[in-house]
Amino acid sequence: NKIYVSAGPDDLTCDNSYYLVGTPLSETGTGTWSGGGSVVIEDEHASSTLVENLSTGINTFTWSITDNGCTSSDDVIITCNYFKANAGSDQYPATNFTTMNAGYPGAGATGEWKTYSGNGDPVDPIDPLTTMNNLGYGLNEFIWRVTWNGCTYGDTVAIIYNPLEAYAGPGGSVCSDD
Repeated sequence: NKIYVSAGPDDLTCDNSYYLVGTPLSETGTGTWSGGGSVVIEDEHASSTLVENLSTGINTFTWSITDNGCTSSDDVIITCNYFKANAGSDQYPATNFTTMNAGYPGAGATGEWKTYSGNGDPVDPIDPLTTMNNLGYGLNEFIWRVTWNGCTYGDTVAIIYNPLEAYAGPGGSVCSDD
């Protein structure tokens, strides 16, 4: 007796986890998911289960079913394009401009600065190290959005422009009788 087994269609994920869906088990069947290296399989004996800690790139999983002395299996390939964007550290400039310090997006990826709150004008919106001009007074937040292989992630950085102005009071003169 041949057992029909499907591990599901090959797929792409932008996250480092994925929900595998294989052929459901019969009342007498047992199943096991395997593969994935350092991946964590939530329930390796359930036909549908969450897998976490996927490696970037290709992850292959095998769904094997044993029923009435027969065993059959099928593979599924999950391509993981998970990554993180890095907008750099928060800054507290004393001027209304600053140099941004985002991480470079990497080969084949693109990045772009977007204003989340406040004000600022990037000299070159696709340069991770661009100068941000015309900062608004107080809190300004910018998102460094990176796109790679169909996945987009963003990271937010706060630029707090709060110039301190010294004030010594009104002008006057000092008189001395000595």
